[in-house]
Amino acid sequence: MLFKKLIILFFFLLQPFFLLAKSLLPPKPSLMSPMGIINLSGSLENSTGKLVGYPYSTGSFKDNYYVGEDDGWVLAYLLTKNQNISRLLWEYKGPKGGLSTSPLITDEYAVLAFKDGTVITVDLKTGKEKWTTKLESSFIDAPLVFNEGHLYLSTFSQILYKIDFNTGSIIWAYQLGMPEDVRIRTQTTPVFTNNSVFAANTDGDILNLTLDTGKLNFVFRAPFISTAQFKNLIGSITIHEDSLYAARYDGYLISLNLNSQGSQKTLNWQLDLKATITATKVSTQDNLQYVGTSNGNIHAFELSSGKPIWDKPLNIGNVSVSSIISTEKYFYIAASNGQLFCFNRETRSLLEATDLQTQVLTDLVQRDNTLLVPAQHNSLFYQLQIP
Repeated sequence: MLFKKLIILFFFLLQPFFLLAKSLLPPKPSLMSPMGIINLSGSLENSTGKLVGYPYSTGSFKDNYYVGEDDGWVLAYLLTKNQNISRLLWEYKGPKGGLSTSPLITDEYAVLAFKDGTVITVDLKTGKEKWTTKLESSFIDAPLVFNEGHLYLSTFSQILYKIDFNTGSIIWAYQLGMPEDVRIRTQTTPVFTNNSVFAANTDGDILNLTLDTGKLNFVFRAPFISTAQFKNLIGSITIHEDSLYAARYDGYLISLNLNSQGSQKTLNWQLDLKATITATKVSTQDNLQYVGTSNGNIHAFELSSGKPIWDKPLNIGNVSVSSIISTEKYFYIAASNGQLFCFNRETRSLLEATDLQTQVLTDLVQRDNTLLVPAQHNSLFYQLQIP
């Protein structure tokens, strides 16, 4: 008994030395070190805190260039590596209503799509117009895509356009589905393979068109019946090893066998999560498809079989997952209420969490060792240093 008391006394006397030694140790490096906010607006003193009200026209980054919108003006900046503003290159006053989706930046040009259906291509360094095209149907509601000298874009009326990037002339237009008065924006982009393009409509159908002519090769309509109001695809269509992977807002995941004979493509597998899917990320390196839902859950499924691998509640209540992004060692999850989570990519264990205390409605942007989180204002970005 005396020995036990002496041991307790010994540790009690040495406790201050343990605490001192601990304080002298270098702090554990953060996986999401805050770096503050960068403001890429035209009027720095007036823009902070202003709500954009329309999150899908967040600015775009490529190399050291940034093109975005502020207060009705499109602005282009040349940035230094640490994101500080180096030089305002140009300002462009577009049609009333502003941009309807984020600018597309190529090596030499920036493509601007406005809500009235006007598409304008300008020189990236000078802002000088290269060409302007006015579409019959207004409101481009999906990201712009550049492929082999052509621009592809989809409109609210569900028309997919192929446009000559040099002249702005329309090569062909295809009606993917029937126009609807009420729909959601899912940011699904066309995917290209073997001289054809895959696109989707609001009924969840996946269409394959010939690149040269826009002729329909086949359409895949899901064999299951969904009573949900919205059946749109969420996130990107992914093609990997002769299979197509897609996630739908109504909770379905599908893997389509592209080697199926003829136009009747068959499913490798399908799953019903019985939850609204709000974010998805296919990782061919991990052979997994990550899925986030409207009730704050993260799932992972094996690509080859659809086998459930992982199910993780984020414990954030009924808050939707808005973005999933992966790096070499980690993957980051953003919730719509501004909470960010960092997971180990190999073990999928939660390593760190932080709260930006602002809505996050669009995808995160990774630039080198920096993670940029679009704030509600479309020219403000939270900066996080990541390893």
